[in-house]
Amino acid sequence: LNVRMTTEQMQVIRDHIKNSPHRNKIPLLCDELQPSFNNVTRKTLYRTILRVVASKSVRSLSAEVKASVRQHVANSPHPEDVVLLCDELKATLDLGDMNRAALYRLVSDISHQHIYSWTIDVIGNIITTNQ
Repeated sequence: LNVRMTTEQMQVIRDHIKNSPHRNKIPLLCDELQPSFNNVTRKTLYRTILRVVASKSVRSLSAEVKASVRQHVANSPHPEDVVLLCDELKATLDLGDMNRAALYRLVSDISHQHIYSWTIDVIGNIITTNQ
């Protein structure tokens, strides 16, 4: 059973996370919120909370950290391997208490942008060469 969260339920989750002393501890947040979400499975609640926490974590990163991630992906011999990129970045950047889901989301977005840009450049070069 996969229940879609309403706008009101999402706001309850965001508000609770904002006021919680353990904003990145997804299982504890699930424990606290589950009584308010009787019609939602724990799995759905967990995934929703994880998405909200990851999104908030990514938005809170400094421009310098985001630039470092972009540069790391651009210089990597394996820009498509998001898991390996996350491992490398976790070891080299000071990300504080950012959870892995947030790092994965950021790296995945940047990796896809990088690969897309590279593909467009290659196609453009092929078209130019063949004219």
